[in-house]
Amino acid sequence: ALYAIMNKVLLTLVILLPQMVWAVTIGEIFSDTYGAWELPYEKETKRWVVIHNLDSAKEDGIFHIEVLNRKKSDEPWQVQRLKYHMAITHEAFIKDLVQPTKGKVHPDPYIGEYRNWLKSADKLVCKTSILQCIK
Repeated sequence: ALYAIMNKVLLTLVILLPQMVWAVTIGEIFSDTYGAWELPYEKETKRWVVIHNLDSAKEDGIFHIEVLNRKKSDEPWQVQRLKYHMAITHEAFIKDLVQPTKGKVHPDPYIGEYRNWLKSADKLVCKTSILQCIK
């Protein structure tokens, strides 16, 4: 009986611990004026997002971000863009964030994709999570 209880407790921790560790609030995002947030590491790769509209996101509920990554062994300037532009709701945005980070990049590629999004008829907005929407 004790073994079964311990298995249930362990299973509960395995399920809940990642959510507890990575729980970021909207208030924390808006209080961090730098606007770069780390995503969970994938193998030896650092992943993060840069927010390009922190002020207007407070008003309309949509973040406009780019998603970046870099291998741990690479130089700081060796950055790859996983997504040049993504529009994402507040609720979806906070699901994968770990902590604030540094790592802004030149915004020109983002600006071009953001302008394309503005011109598009459907204006897709991610409503699940960052990691789901970059797949």
